[in-house]
Amino acid sequence: MKNSSIALLLIPNLVLAEPKVPTKDITDIIDRVPEVTLNTKNAQDKEAEAKADAEPEEKKEEAPEKVTIHIIEKGGTLGQISEKAYGRTRYWRILKLYNKCDPGKLKIGQTIKAPDLPWLFDSCGLKEKFPTVVDGFLKIQADLIAIEDAQPDKKYSKEALSKIDKLGTLVGELSATLQTKTKGVKTPPYATLKQLRTCRTHLNRIAAQKKSGGLNLNALAHEHLSNAMVYGILWAEAGFK
Repeated sequence: MKNSSIALLLIPNLVLAEPKVPTKDITDIIDRVPEVTLNTKNAQDKEAEAKADAEPEEKKEEAPEKVTIHIIEKGGTLGQISEKAYGRTRYWRILKLYNKCDPGKLKIGQTIKAPDLPWLFDSCGLKEKFPTVVDGFLKIQADLIAIEDAQPDKKYSKEALSKIDKLGTLVGELSATLQTKTKGVKTPPYATLKQLRTCRTHLNRIAAQKKSGGLNLNALAHEHLSNAMVYGILWAEAGFK
């Protein structure tokens, strides 16, 4: 064994070559290996996807309307329906907005929907973005009606006048809230703010017992509050732009 090793060292240019594997065999092996990529899916996955594509997307169920139904009778007006639905005639513009109708072209037998106000504010998105404003709208409306019903002759007590004055202050607070920087709000609701300013002016005049020159300040306060609500809803539906 020792002599063999010495003999190998003595043979010049002797190279121990690696055993060769036929190229053809390697190619055959590669051809038989299936391609694998990150996008490879098994048959079950593909079948499930095809089924999902074939099925129509389920539509989100819309919240059911919360409305009362009213039928226009001979001589009927939106103001009359507003009186029944909201306690005062001056909220008729809410009915006009919701029903997309012309108050001057109502027909006998025509159906008018009076939406529940809390539901309406919620469905348009105003409640979600400005909950204190919506609560304020509803409080001013309800409290003013309660004060008026308690004293229909409008000879208010000092306590009643104080309450009306506080409602005017609340209107100012709502205006300030609507102008605060809020996520998702691009521009302030200028039309709503203008109506609120006018509403506050009328409430302040009532509280101060100022002469109105024959104007029905209570009715005007309701009217401009109603207008503020309508413009607020439109603002919310437009994406607070």
